[in-house]
Amino acid sequence: MNPFVLTLPSDSTFFGLTFEYNQRVYDQIFDISFYGQGGMTYSEVFEMPVNLRSYYYAKLAGIMEARRKEADAAKNQTGRKR
Repeated sequence: MNPFVLTLPSDSTFFGLTFEYNQRVYDQIFDISFYGQGGMTYSEVFEMPVNLRSYYYAKLAGIMEARRKEADAAKNQTGRKR
């Protein structure tokens, strides 16, 4: 055995990001560009700093949740009138 050979651990995440992390990032990019109603393009969101993209994603998720609650409330109101 050569004493000058250095062995480094090299699992799949040693030199890069995991598949799951990349999937989450691409989902965020798609959601912001698709559900943002044309406010930003895919490439603009892709090049956006991580903290800013996370902020926009959280805001979009809050807006979508509020819309869902409004739709559920309206659905329940129409169901009670019958």
